Amino acid sequence: MNNFMSNRLNSYLPNEKVISLCETDFGIKIKHEFTPYGLMGGDLWGIRPLSDNEVAIYLFDFLGHGETAGKEAAFLYSIMNDMFKPGIQAGKFITELNRRFCNSPGFQRYATMFLTIYNKSTRTFNYSSAAHQPFYHISLNKEEPANITKPSFILGSMDDAIYESNNIKVNSEDLFLTYSDALPEARIQANGNLFDNKLQQTIYETHGQMKKDRYLCADNLFNATMEQFKKDCNSETEDDLTFLVLQVN
Repeated sequence: MNNFMSNRLNSYLPNEKVISLCETDFGIKIKHEFTPYGLMGGDLWGIRPLSDNEVAIYLFDFLGHGETAGKEAAFLYSIMNDMFKPGIQAGKFITELNRRFCNSPGFQRYATMFLTIYNKSTRTFNYSSAAHQPFYHISLNKEEPANITKPSFILGSMDDAIYESNNIKVNSEDLFLTYSDALPEARIQANGNLFDNKLQQTIYETHGQMKKDRYLCADNLFNATMEQFKKDCNSETEDDLTFLVLQVN
């Protein structure tokens, strides 16, 4: 059963062909790390083209990990699978997904979620969050990385929760990043502290160097973060880990 569910969840993840098409067809380069804590977990991320101009990128993270969280991730995926439509707004999508999830019998746990929809014609990200980790915008025009999400309700907390949509116009080379809570909550082996402060420091320092060089690069930001995580935490967490860096061409 575990192998079957693990294979099923893995089949929902974007393969390299889909990730490559996201860049060639929509102009979004994605650097990614996905590591379940065990055979399966409650993290899941994906890419869904909506039209010739729109592509949705999402990440959700169930509380806990293991078989139970994996089953819930598969269930939530099944609910949202037929909801992706051209022109959908991220806030309305999460509002309806939460309503369906809350009214599904037998599922009492909670998840955070982030969803962004990129329109290549307008060069705009439409996005919304259900109590997820920060969604950082990094630009040569900004003095420092900016978390552009707002406080919101966790998925599953109440069926009438309303999730807002937000929009941001992007420039060529702009970077965006988000992650599941395993990354900031990992423990630094030398002192037992959470990795969160070092994570923020790495993001800010990398942005500072790229701003000095007048060159933004998804690979540099992704590699610097994962190398610091490996150095401080030996790449070990107590939960499923997902880390995404997006760059607009």
